[in-house]
Amino acid sequence: MENGEFNGDYINEGYIILARRLLESRSWKICNAEQRSMMIYTLLRANYKDNTWWDGSKAISIPRGSFVAGRNNFAEETKTSEQRVRTFWDKMKNIGFLTIKPTSKNSIITICNYERYQNKKNYKQPTHQPDSNQRATTNNKSNKGKYIYTPQFTSFWEVYPKKKEKEVAFTCWQTAIKSNPPEHVIEAAKNYAEECRVKNTERDYIKNPATFLNKGRYRDYLPCNYKKQNGRFRLV
Repeated sequence: MENGEFNGDYINEGYIILARRLLESRSWKICNAEQRSMMIYTLLRANYKDNTWWDGSKAISIPRGSFVAGRNNFAEETKTSEQRVRTFWDKMKNIGFLTIKPTSKNSIITICNYERYQNKKNYKQPTHQPDSNQRATTNNKSNKGKYIYTPQFTSFWEVYPKKKEKEVAFTCWQTAIKSNPPEHVIEAAKNYAEECRVKNTERDYIKNPATFLNKGRYRDYLPCNYKKQNGRFRLV
């Protein structure tokens, strides 16, 4: 395959569907990088159709969305420890991402809502610009080459005390909201704007929006880190 053109060479072993909304799910947000890797591995391991497994004494039905695994082989396949696998499984069970049914030697892992997210019929192409709960997709540019800014970024831009290099700021914004809710970043911008107003900061000394968002500098102004007392601001 070259330049995205199909040359007749099919990819065997099937595929999985990864919904973009996974990025906004609780199961994704509460996991660290290693656990997210284990989550993807779990999706890849699940049967795409009903199957049967022989446990050494009898045949056991393994339905679509399930697979057989033990902590030791799961740990070996994901290059981690059995204790970390146990922690991951417990976390995923607690939030309803999967269920685990022990057998004589292994466990049957079943992904909850597998059919909903792995059925192509449940997906449709978006026909409108992303709303306030969605991030812009692709490269965030329209066919005319102009950026398509999300409503939440527009709210940030409106309250920020300095308007400069909007496209660069939007790129930094997309990075910032991966680790903090958009509304918190907007509140941080409001706090910084109020501080600049109270201190009568000269425009040349007000951070550019991209500078404010870059490398987590905005975090000092998040609601959980910054409070106003007697007309003055201070870090918590």
